[in-house]
Amino acid sequence: MDFKLFTQNFLTYLGLDVKSYNLKNSFNFRLKHFLDLKQIDCVLDVGANSGQFALNLRRIGYKGQIISFEPITSAYNELKKNSKKVKNWEVFNFALGDIEEETEINISQNSLSSSIMNMEKEHLISEPKSKYIRREKISIKTLNNLDNEILKKFKNIYLKIDTQGYEEKVLNGATNLIRLIKGLQLEMSIYPMYEGQLLFSKFYENIENLDFELWDIKRTFSNPETGKILQIDAIFFKKS
Repeated sequence: MDFKLFTQNFLTYLGLDVKSYNLKNSFNFRLKHFLDLKQIDCVLDVGANSGQFALNLRRIGYKGQIISFEPITSAYNELKKNSKKVKNWEVFNFALGDIEEETEINISQNSLSSSIMNMEKEHLISEPKSKYIRREKISIKTLNNLDNEILKKFKNIYLKIDTQGYEEKVLNGATNLIRLIKGLQLEMSIYPMYEGQLLFSKFYENIENLDFELWDIKRTFSNPETGKILQIDAIFFKKS
């Protein structure tokens, strides 16, 4: 009997899918591989929530600088608490966009779906706990105006943006910084999740025009009944 095949079939019967941790089968493995390959020494974590992405970076072995941005007070308090346990991790309590202003953000029941933008029906149907329950005043700044003293010592910057439909605005506010950015990780919607957001096809074209090329894709959000994909995480790196 092929024990490996028997084990795989048994796990499938139980509803489990265990994959090898390697370049072919694991997004986390590839992410760490890319960060090493491109010698990334600073990750800008925009839309950090309580620090899930940064903590995962540390779990997979990334040891470079992390700078996280989170505007929601409750999430930021958790982020700050988590960052104190980890070296080379700096956190800021404001949002990033294309202009500097004071505005309000919609707070979702599950926190993770909170957004400055209004939510589309498709999103709420696919995840009822994403419904908005209150609003909170926040500050928005731009990456263009981020203190150069923070970033000037880094050579290879990786910009991760997960801002629930606001990703384009964040990138538009980083025009002066884009020459320093070697890699991008973006949440991109295939179908409208938030009112007025840029969808994948056009967003992809814009990223290519900035001289980046697609390296990887991760399926992140889908309709739980039909399985239709709604959002992905996409990784891009500079062509040159």
